[in-house]
Amino acid sequence: MAGPDDRACRPPPGFVAIYREQLIAGLRLPIHPALTEILNHWGLRITQLHPTSIRIITGFLIYCLLCDIPYSLSLFRAAFILKAALPGWYYFSRRGPQTKGGKGAQELFYGLPSSVKDWKEDFFFVRSTHFPPNVWKVGGVKADPYPEDLDYETLGQLLGSKVKLDVTKISTEQISAAGLMGTVSGSSGEVATPQPKLDTCNAGSVPVFIHSV
Repeated sequence: MAGPDDRACRPPPGFVAIYREQLIAGLRLPIHPALTEILNHWGLRITQLHPTSIRIITGFLIYCLLCDIPYSLSLFRAAFILKAALPGWYYFSRRGPQTKGGKGAQELFYGLPSSVKDWKEDFFFVRSTHFPPNVWKVGGVKADPYPEDLDYETLGQLLGSKVKLDVTKISTEQISAAGLMGTVSGSSGEVATPQPKLDTCNAGSVPVFIHSV
């Protein structure tokens, strides 16, 4: 059971905090192997990803499916780079000009919100072994050059696709077809009931009182 002094960055042993807005953005449990790979590559805890970044990852997996192009971490890194927001939280942004061809990554899909207000107000703890890593990333983001193993032909097919995807209208069927939905059973899916919390994960800022629903 969460208490009044619980913080998203300091979950109880064996738990991880996820945000309500992350679920709205397409996060499903247990998490997709691609998300595990992304979290491991950048050393991020799921809690640290802005909800819009969850929507980007979800949209990217569905977009690859619609284009009949296999997902790879290298392909995702060619389209997006990680940036730091407030200390302790991160988001993905469309990558700039490529190192080959001089062409920037186009908008692969549309409908991404320009902002998500008060998203850190509603979080809860989930017991799971599917959320790497166990440490809270701090500091900025190192340069992430284009992957050496990037298949530029596949990237060209992705960028040249005429597929139109509105990420605000992603259906349950699309989420399921992309392999984003799984069945959680036993202790791995136990959810702790949220209570009002004081979230002071953002060191150096004024503590913000938040109320979970």
